[in-house]
Amino acid sequence: MLLVQQFLTRIFSIQFNSGLAFLAVSTTFLGLGSAGVAIVVFPRAFARERTARLVPWLALAYAVLLVVGFGAEVAIDRWLQHRHAAEPLAAQIQRVVAGSLFLLPALFVIGLVIALVLRQYSARVGRLYGADLAGGGVGCLLVLPLMNLVGGDDGIFAIGLLAALGALLLAHAHERTRARAAAAVLAVVFPALAFANGGRSLIDVQSHRTIMSGVGDYVQEDRELARTWNALSRLGFFPTESGREIYVRIDSSCQTLLPSQDPQHVATYVGATDFERLPFVLDRHARYLEIGAGGGRGMLLASQLGATSITGVEINPGIVAASLGEFAGFGVGDLVKRDGVDLLVGEGRSFVRATDERFDSVTITFIQTGVASGSAAFALSEANLFTVEAFADFLGRLTDDGVFYVYRHGGVECLRLVSMLREVFARLGLGDLREHLYIVRNAGNSCMVLVGRSPLRPEEIAALDTAVGELGLEELYAPGPDRERRPTNPFPARIAELRQQGKLTMPAAVDLFRRYAHDPGFEPIEGSYVRAADPDAYAAGLLVDVRAPTDDQPYFFFTGLRHLGDFGLYFDAAGIGILGGTVVMLFWMGVAFAALVGALIVLPLLLRRRSGTAGGAAAPRAVGWWVALYFSGLGAGYIAVQISFIQRFTLFLGHPVYAIAVVLLAFLLSSGLGSMASGRLFASGRLSVPR
Repeated sequence: MLLVQQFLTRIFSIQFNSGLAFLAVSTTFLGLGSAGVAIVVFPRAFARERTARLVPWLALAYAVLLVVGFGAEVAIDRWLQHRHAAEPLAAQIQRVVAGSLFLLPALFVIGLVIALVLRQYSARVGRLYGADLAGGGVGCLLVLPLMNLVGGDDGIFAIGLLAALGALLLAHAHERTRARAAAAVLAVVFPALAFANGGRSLIDVQSHRTIMSGVGDYVQEDRELARTWNALSRLGFFPTESGREIYVRIDSSCQTLLPSQDPQHVATYVGATDFERLPFVLDRHARYLEIGAGGGRGMLLASQLGATSITGVEINPGIVAASLGEFAGFGVGDLVKRDGVDLLVGEGRSFVRATDERFDSVTITFIQTGVASGSAAFALSEANLFTVEAFADFLGRLTDDGVFYVYRHGGVECLRLVSMLREVFARLGLGDLREHLYIVRNAGNSCMVLVGRSPLRPEEIAALDTAVGELGLEELYAPGPDRERRPTNPFPARIAELRQQGKLTMPAAVDLFRRYAHDPGFEPIEGSYVRAADPDAYAAGLLVDVRAPTDDQPYFFFTGLRHLGDFGLYFDAAGIGILGGTVVMLFWMGVAFAALVGALIVLPLLLRRRSGTAGGAAAPRAVGWWVALYFSGLGAGYIAVQISFIQRFTLFLGHPVYAIAVVLLAFLLSSGLGSMASGRLFASGRLSVPR
């Protein structure tokens, strides 16, 4: 069951959005919880004397419902995607809820199996529950070889095989001959289906429709050259109309490109870049490090523009393997043959912490750290590369005259980058950030934030200014006392006025942001924030929280609201224009799952007329509610501590996938050992419930 949960986390990330991967956990717990309620509310249907007959068949039903439900979910999701040329927020919510509901029956049934077996053998509940938790820990580890060796398309058949073998064990234990024979048949059918799936695509997990602007115009999305599954992601490789690169889709909302090695194509690519070329105006690039190198386009650009020592660090081994030679004529296989050029598999922050090398330039290109495994099962969208501590690590690897630059979106993300750099400069004692900083954006609202470890010199600023004009970029901030100044951007003041008048709504806020953020009559909002005499006060006036993310709150991509009083604005669909679709959808998903919990768990308990548990001695109603409240709190606390440990171990182990597997194994196995020891400890009198 834990393997299913981890597997669905990966699949939901691919189908929907990396920030919604946690819904797999919500769906799992909802199914298990509603099953426990059903046994209490319908005691006759699940009478103790019927357990031996019910359990093996329920276990068989779980195996079947799991495979059938997953196949139906994949097919329905694909149909829903094709219904809309452009997918509105309501359609996205519809897809997510539909996906969850198709898998809920299987998880409800396995919840019945667990609850019935634990009730039937309550005298040995410590050992049984301990075995359950230990198996859960092992299941969390199994997702790694499952995705590496089998993949997401055939993975459900492998899990179905495990479920069928489990049903076989229960049928044998309860001496149910027919159930045992049916389980044996399923154990043969599922591998056969996996074999057939390879040629017939009975189950074909496809990523979310491309959401990057312009991709659909030049990528041949109906012609997938190859598909690779690994523990980190699903990679789809597609040809492009120009033939100058191979497009790589990573899960649902991330991408990279394998550049052509043809000299003419390379020259065309270099000439087509805009702000990617801008940093190379500065003579600070001899030793170049790129975090999140992807297919190696940035490395190729650096080699063409003067860098001599080039290191790219890419976390996904499938991308590195593809770039180093899986597609003839594409990637950086020829480039890395030169001395001093490397494309390495690794997590950028772990690499920087482990190396003693110093670099003249360090860059984080347009990577999305919210890939499926990065958002993980228990954290919305942790971004461990985009925290104050991470930026301190990167600036710490620069030479005294080195530069660090990051590509992100203009507006909220750019403001957060400024907040982070201001905090880093204060921690490292590097002086006034405003003398080191240069910010530009292009017509597509992509933003580059460049900062030198030493102040930018007047001749360097002049060279950057000239290049900005030649490349058609917009300067958002540049140092220098003699620059022409426009009035401070009034967006925060206008938001404050609306709040005071009681007229602050999300449509009004989005309209103000679009009107003023880059109004040529005012200083860009990023420039005003950098130059503000009191940056904290200026930031407090913004609707969105732009404070610097830290390792304790590594949510760079969660563009939340600054003031708790604005909470209701999360539920306005207009918020997509300033918060982003994922954030708005997240809160609507909270509403949807709260309704499901109310309908499937809370309401049945409230309507139940019986006291106590089915088949057992009646207990006072008040006692039952207090115990239920305790266990609810226990579950919430258990998950909350897991989130913290996963985040910390991500930094230590280098990737959330490994952190999730290790932490859950440790937690579940330790809890299982405690459960196994509980009987002996209680029997000896050394332990009691209050203690």
